[in-house]
Amino acid sequence: MNYQHLTCHIEEKICTITLNRPEVLNAVNRKLCSEIAEALHAADRNPDVNVVVMNGAGRAFCSGHDLKGDAEEPREIYGYYEHYKAEFEEFTAIWKINTPVIVSAHGYCIGKGFEFAMMADVSILSEEVTLGLGEMRYGIPAITLTLPWKTGMNSAKEMVLTGLDVSAREAKERGLITMVCKRDELEALTQKVARRMALMPRDMQRMHKSYMNRVYETMGFWKANKDYLEILAILGTQVVPEYARFSETTIKRGLKAALQEANAPFDELERSFASDQDPA
Repeated sequence: MNYQHLTCHIEEKICTITLNRPEVLNAVNRKLCSEIAEALHAADRNPDVNVVVMNGAGRAFCSGHDLKGDAEEPREIYGYYEHYKAEFEEFTAIWKINTPVIVSAHGYCIGKGFEFAMMADVSILSEEVTLGLGEMRYGIPAITLTLPWKTGMNSAKEMVLTGLDVSAREAKERGLITMVCKRDELEALTQKVARRMALMPRDMQRMHKSYMNRVYETMGFWKANKDYLEILAILGTQVVPEYARFSETTIKRGLKAALQEANAPFDELERSFASDQDPA
Protein backbone atom coordinates (compact mmCIF):
# COMPACT_ATOMS: atom_id res chain seq x y z
CA MET A 1 0.00 0.00 0.00
CA ASN A 2 1.20 3.51 -0.83
CA TYR A 3 1.21 6.13 1.90
CA GLN A 4 1.58 9.89 1.69
CA HIS A 5 3.20 10.65 5.05
CA LEU A 6 4.99 7.44 6.06
CA THR A 7 7.02 4.59 4.65
CA CYS A 8 6.59 0.93 5.52
CA HIS A 9 8.74 -2.09 4.78
CA ILE A 10 9.00 -5.66 6.07
CA GLU A 11 12.18 -7.64 6.50
CA GLU A 12 12.88 -10.75 8.59
CA LYS A 13 9.46 -10.56 10.33
CA ILE A 14 10.07 -6.92 11.32
CA CYS A 15 7.73 -4.24 9.94
CA THR A 16 9.30 -0.78 10.10
CA ILE A 17 6.92 2.18 9.94
CA THR A 18 8.74 5.48 9.46
CA LEU A 19 6.92 8.77 9.97
CA ASN A 20 7.89 10.79 6.91
CA ARG A 21 7.09 14.48 7.34
CA PRO A 22 10.65 15.61 8.16
CA GLU A 23 9.96 19.17 7.02
CA VAL A 24 7.68 19.59 10.08
CA LEU A 25 9.61 17.22 12.36
CA ASN A 26 6.94 14.54 11.74
CA ALA A 27 4.14 16.55 13.34
CA VAL A 28 0.95 14.49 13.29
CA ASN A 29 -1.94 15.74 11.17
CA ARG A 30 -5.16 13.83 10.62
CA LYS A 31 -3.85 12.15 7.46
CA LEU A 32 -0.70 10.85 9.16
CA CYS A 33 -2.71 9.63 12.15
CA SER A 34 -4.98 7.65 9.79
CA GLU A 35 -2.04 6.23 7.85
CA ILE A 36 -0.28 5.08 11.03
CA ALA A 37 -3.44 3.23 12.10
CA GLU A 38 -3.81 1.66 8.64
CA ALA A 39 -0.17 0.54 8.59
CA LEU A 40 -0.38 -0.90 12.12
CA HIS A 41 -3.53 -2.87 11.37
CA ALA A 42 -2.07 -4.12 8.07
CA ALA A 43 1.04 -5.34 9.91
CA ASP A 44 -1.13 -7.01 12.53
CA ARG A 45 -2.97 -8.97 9.82
CA ASN A 46 0.25 -10.03 8.09
CA PRO A 47 1.38 -13.54 9.15
CA ASP A 48 4.95 -12.64 8.17
CA VAL A 49 5.19 -9.88 10.80
CA ASN A 50 6.14 -10.63 14.42
CA VAL A 51 7.05 -7.11 15.56
CA VAL A 52 6.54 -3.49 14.45
CA VAL A 53 9.15 -0.73 14.79
CA MET A 54 7.98 2.90 14.63
CA ASN A 55 10.58 5.60 14.00
CA GLY A 56 10.86 9.00 12.34
CA ALA A 57 12.65 10.36 9.28
CA GLY A 58 14.93 13.36 9.56
CA ARG A 59 15.87 15.19 12.76
CA ALA A 60 13.11 13.87 15.02
CA PHE A 61 10.74 11.04 15.80
CA CYS A 62 7.70 13.26 16.31
CA SER A 63 7.18 16.90 17.34
CA GLY A 64 3.56 16.35 18.36
CA HIS A 65 0.29 17.67 16.96
CA ASP A 66 0.34 19.63 13.70
CA LEU A 67 -0.99 22.97 14.94
CA LYS A 68 -1.76 24.17 11.40
CA GLY A 69 -4.62 21.69 11.30
CA ASP A 70 -6.36 23.32 14.27
CA ALA A 71 -8.18 25.82 12.08
CA GLU A 72 -10.04 22.99 10.33
CA GLU A 73 -11.32 21.40 13.54
CA PRO A 74 -14.93 21.88 14.77
CA ARG A 75 -15.31 24.59 17.40
CA GLU A 76 -18.58 23.51 19.01
CA ILE A 77 -18.16 21.09 21.89
CA TYR A 78 -19.98 17.99 20.61
CA GLY A 79 -18.48 18.23 17.13
CA TYR A 80 -15.03 18.66 18.66
CA TYR A 81 -15.62 15.63 20.90
CA GLU A 82 -16.74 13.49 17.92
CA HIS A 83 -13.75 14.68 15.88
CA TYR A 84 -11.27 13.61 18.54
CA LYS A 85 -13.21 10.48 19.41
CA ALA A 86 -12.63 9.29 15.82
CA GLU A 87 -8.97 10.31 15.99
CA PHE A 88 -8.62 8.57 19.36
CA GLU A 89 -9.76 5.28 17.78
CA GLU A 90 -7.02 5.61 15.16
CA PHE A 91 -4.36 6.94 17.51
CA THR A 92 -4.72 4.03 19.94
CA ALA A 93 -4.17 1.36 17.27
CA ILE A 94 -0.65 0.98 18.67
CA TRP A 95 -2.25 -0.38 21.88
CA LYS A 96 -5.10 -2.32 20.27
CA ILE A 97 -3.19 -4.47 17.78
CA ASN A 98 -1.84 -7.77 19.09
CA THR A 99 1.56 -7.45 17.39
CA PRO A 100 4.20 -5.94 19.71
CA VAL A 101 5.25 -2.39 18.82
CA ILE A 102 8.63 -0.76 19.48
CA VAL A 103 8.94 3.04 19.34
CA SER A 104 12.49 4.08 18.48
CA ALA A 105 12.78 7.83 19.04
CA HIS A 106 15.41 10.51 18.51
CA GLY A 107 15.36 14.30 18.44
CA TYR A 108 11.86 15.28 19.54
CA CYS A 109 9.36 12.99 21.26
CA ILE A 110 6.72 15.40 22.53
CA GLY A 111 2.93 15.70 22.50
CA LYS A 112 1.53 12.94 20.35
CA GLY A 113 5.06 11.58 19.91
CA PHE A 114 5.29 11.22 23.68
CA GLU A 115 1.93 9.42 23.76
CA PHE A 116 3.07 7.02 21.03
CA ALA A 117 6.07 6.17 23.21
CA MET A 118 3.79 5.72 26.23
CA MET A 119 1.47 3.32 24.39
CA ALA A 120 4.25 1.28 22.79
CA ASP A 121 5.13 -2.12 24.21
CA VAL A 122 8.82 -1.19 24.18
CA SER A 123 10.20 2.34 23.86
CA ILE A 124 13.87 2.98 23.04
CA LEU A 125 15.07 6.60 23.08
CA SER A 126 18.38 8.25 22.36
CA GLU A 127 19.79 10.21 25.26
CA GLU A 128 19.37 13.71 23.76
CA VAL A 129 15.57 13.37 23.75
CA THR A 130 13.49 15.47 26.14
CA LEU A 131 9.93 14.27 26.56
CA GLY A 132 6.74 15.05 28.41
CA LEU A 133 3.44 16.89 28.11
CA GLY A 134 4.95 20.35 27.81
CA GLU A 135 2.11 21.41 25.50
CA MET A 136 -0.01 21.82 28.63
CA ARG A 137 2.10 24.90 29.38
CA TYR A 138 0.54 26.44 26.27
CA GLY A 139 -3.04 25.47 27.16
CA ILE A 140 -3.11 22.42 24.85
CA PRO A 141 -4.47 19.14 26.30
CA ALA A 142 -3.17 15.71 25.26
CA ILE A 143 -5.00 13.27 22.95
CA THR A 144 -4.67 10.48 25.53
CA LEU A 145 -3.30 10.46 29.08
CA THR A 146 -1.33 7.24 29.47
CA LEU A 147 1.16 8.83 31.87
CA PRO A 148 -0.60 7.79 35.14
CA TRP A 149 -0.45 4.15 34.01
CA LYS A 150 3.30 4.23 33.40
CA THR A 151 4.64 5.94 36.51
CA GLY A 152 3.66 6.61 40.13
CA MET A 153 1.02 9.09 41.26
CA ASN A 154 3.52 11.67 42.53
CA SER A 155 5.56 11.51 39.34
CA ALA A 156 2.48 11.73 37.09
CA LYS A 157 0.99 14.68 38.96
CA GLU A 158 4.30 16.53 38.99
CA MET A 159 4.69 16.22 35.21
CA VAL A 160 1.08 17.11 34.36
CA LEU A 161 0.49 19.89 36.89
CA THR A 162 3.83 21.64 36.30
CA GLY A 163 4.17 20.98 32.55
CA LEU A 164 7.50 19.33 33.28
CA ASP A 165 9.61 17.81 30.52
CA VAL A 166 12.28 15.27 31.49
CA SER A 167 15.38 13.83 29.87
CA ALA A 168 15.31 10.36 28.38
CA ARG A 169 17.41 9.01 31.26
CA GLU A 170 15.11 10.53 33.88
CA ALA A 171 12.11 9.16 31.95
CA LYS A 172 13.61 5.68 32.26
CA GLU A 173 14.14 6.18 36.00
CA ARG A 174 10.46 7.18 36.30
CA GLY A 175 9.41 4.01 34.47
CA LEU A 176 8.11 5.86 31.41
CA ILE A 177 10.32 4.24 28.78
CA THR A 178 12.20 0.98 28.37
CA MET A 179 15.74 1.80 27.22
CA VAL A 180 18.08 4.75 26.64
CA CYS A 181 21.20 4.80 24.48
CA LYS A 182 23.56 7.14 22.66
CA ARG A 183 22.24 8.60 19.40
CA ASP A 184 24.67 6.64 17.23
CA GLU A 185 23.64 3.39 18.95
CA LEU A 186 19.88 3.81 18.55
CA GLU A 187 19.39 1.96 15.28
CA ALA A 188 21.59 -0.98 16.27
CA LEU A 189 19.94 -1.38 19.68
CA THR A 190 16.47 -1.13 18.16
CA GLN A 191 17.34 -3.79 15.60
CA LYS A 192 18.75 -6.08 18.30
CA VAL A 193 15.56 -5.86 20.37
CA ALA A 194 13.33 -6.18 17.30
CA ARG A 195 15.20 -9.23 16.00
CA ARG A 196 14.98 -10.89 19.41
CA MET A 197 11.22 -10.24 19.51
CA ALA A 198 10.92 -11.52 15.93
CA LEU A 199 12.38 -14.86 17.07
CA MET A 200 9.59 -15.39 19.60
CA PRO A 201 6.68 -17.73 18.75
CA ARG A 202 4.11 -15.42 17.10
CA ASP A 203 1.02 -16.81 18.83
CA MET A 204 2.75 -16.71 22.22
CA GLN A 205 3.60 -13.04 21.74
CA ARG A 206 0.19 -11.99 20.49
CA MET A 207 -1.76 -13.78 23.20
CA HIS A 208 0.43 -12.38 25.95
CA LYS A 209 0.37 -8.79 24.68
CA SER A 210 -3.42 -9.05 24.55
CA TYR A 211 -3.54 -10.52 28.05
CA MET A 212 -1.22 -7.94 29.61
CA ASN A 213 -3.19 -5.11 28.02
CA ARG A 214 -6.41 -6.61 29.39
CA VAL A 215 -4.91 -6.50 32.90
CA TYR A 216 -4.69 -2.69 32.61
CA GLU A 217 -8.03 -2.45 30.85
CA THR A 218 -9.63 -4.34 33.76
CA MET A 219 -8.15 -1.70 36.08
CA GLY A 220 -9.81 1.03 34.01
CA PHE A 221 -7.27 1.99 31.34
CA TRP A 222 -9.81 2.40 28.53
CA LYS A 223 -12.46 4.05 30.66
CA ALA A 224 -9.99 6.59 32.02
CA ASN A 225 -8.68 7.48 28.56
CA LYS A 226 -12.17 7.76 27.08
CA ASP A 227 -13.25 9.94 30.01
CA TYR A 228 -10.27 12.16 29.21
CA LEU A 229 -11.79 12.83 25.77
CA GLU A 230 -14.49 14.86 27.52
CA ILE A 231 -11.83 17.04 29.19
CA LEU A 232 -10.15 17.41 25.79
CA ALA A 233 -13.44 18.54 24.23
CA ILE A 234 -14.15 21.06 27.00
CA LEU A 235 -10.66 22.58 26.96
CA GLY A 236 -10.47 22.49 23.17
CA THR A 237 -13.63 24.54 22.67
CA GLN A 238 -13.24 27.05 25.50
CA VAL A 239 -11.14 30.18 25.41
CA VAL A 240 -7.92 29.28 27.21
CA PRO A 241 -5.97 32.58 27.30
CA GLU A 242 -2.56 30.91 27.10
CA TYR A 243 -3.56 28.93 24.01
CA ALA A 244 -5.15 32.00 22.40
CA ARG A 245 -1.85 33.89 22.78
CA PHE A 246 0.13 30.86 21.61
CA SER A 247 -2.04 30.51 18.47
CA GLU A 248 -1.87 34.24 17.70
CA THR A 249 1.92 34.30 17.98
CA THR A 250 2.19 31.15 15.84
CA ILE A 251 0.17 32.81 13.09
CA LYS A 252 1.99 36.14 13.25
CA ARG A 253 5.58 35.14 14.03
CA GLY A 254 5.84 31.37 13.59
CA LEU A 255 5.92 28.32 15.87
CA LYS A 256 9.48 28.86 17.11
CA ALA A 257 8.63 32.35 18.37
CA ALA A 258 5.41 31.08 19.98
CA LEU A 259 7.31 28.37 21.83
CA GLN A 260 9.96 30.83 23.03
CA GLU A 261 7.30 33.26 24.26
CA ALA A 262 5.25 30.58 26.03
CA ASN A 263 8.30 28.98 27.64
CA ALA A 264 9.89 32.27 28.73
CA PRO A 265 8.32 32.46 32.23
CA PHE A 266 9.21 28.83 32.94
CA ASP A 267 12.78 29.35 31.73
CA GLU A 268 13.06 32.50 33.87
CA LEU A 269 11.84 30.58 36.92
CA GLU A 270 14.50 27.92 36.38
CA ARG A 271 17.23 30.56 35.98
CA SER A 272 16.18 32.45 39.09
CA PHE A 273 16.02 29.25 41.12
CA ALA A 274 19.46 28.21 39.87
CA SER A 275 20.94 31.59 40.82
CA ASP A 276 19.36 31.38 44.30
CA GLN A 277 21.07 28.02 44.79
CA ASP A 278 24.46 29.26 43.56
CA PRO A 279 26.76 29.51 46.65
CA ALA A 280 28.78 32.24 44.92
